[in-house]
Amino acid sequence: MKPPPFRYRRPTELDEALALLAEPGAVALAGGQDVVPQLNSRRLRPSTVVDLAELVPLRGITDEAGTVRIGALTRHRDVLGSPPVRDRLGLLHQAAGHIGHGAIRNRGTLGGSCASALPGAELPTALVALGATLHLVSTGGRRSVPAAGFHGGDGGTVLRQGELIEAVTVPVPPPGSVWSFAEHTRRGAFKFPLVSVAALRAPGGVARVVVGGGRGGPVILDPEHRPNPDELDELADRLAFADQPQTGRRHLARIACALIEQALTTEAP
Repeated sequence: MKPPPFRYRRPTELDEALALLAEPGAVALAGGQDVVPQLNSRRLRPSTVVDLAELVPLRGITDEAGTVRIGALTRHRDVLGSPPVRDRLGLLHQAAGHIGHGAIRNRGTLGGSCASALPGAELPTALVALGATLHLVSTGGRRSVPAAGFHGGDGGTVLRQGELIEAVTVPVPPPGSVWSFAEHTRRGAFKFPLVSVAALRAPGGVARVVVGGGRGGPVILDPEHRPNPDELDELADRLAFADQPQTGRRHLARIACALIEQALTTEAP
């Protein structure tokens, strides 16, 4: 199918982009991995598509004292190739390495991955486990939201009309922390994850276990209470799993149980 008619704008300044996005029916275009298919299938019918490609200040990775700041338009390939991410945020680096197709890594952006709120996406799951903060901007000002509170509802986020993700700041885990990332993907060229699990344990601390794949976004679980395979309905409810054409919610819960066990027993330094 072809996309519906819309205005196309490619601003070069952030203020210009925010003014355009404040108009009713406007949508942002970053890497286009989610927006373009929705346009082509006409599930999305915007008045204006605002292409963010020229907003250079929203790109790049900055190594700060106790955090790493990543611009929202930073592409997956740059997250994967970044020395600060590799050396200080091993969990995020490992998750980025699971993004399974070169075209997605070359075009997809960190902010776009978060804003799309696709169940099971690797980077949002890792960001929740790392305790990251998303920094949002609009014509009305700026605000910051914890990654754990960014997704909500049935596949939605807390983003308001006209609001953009400007950057993400990720606290650097203390020395000696261990982590693990595992996922189960749908077969096919794009290897889209059905369930993803990130685990992080600081020295002497309790592990944080996060499961992605449900409609409500990544969910933090109690690592001291490992899921029981005999309680799949309860786990599916907790994770907001939904039946899919070729995979039932109980089966997704069973996969989550196995991945959680794998993540907690194969943590890497």
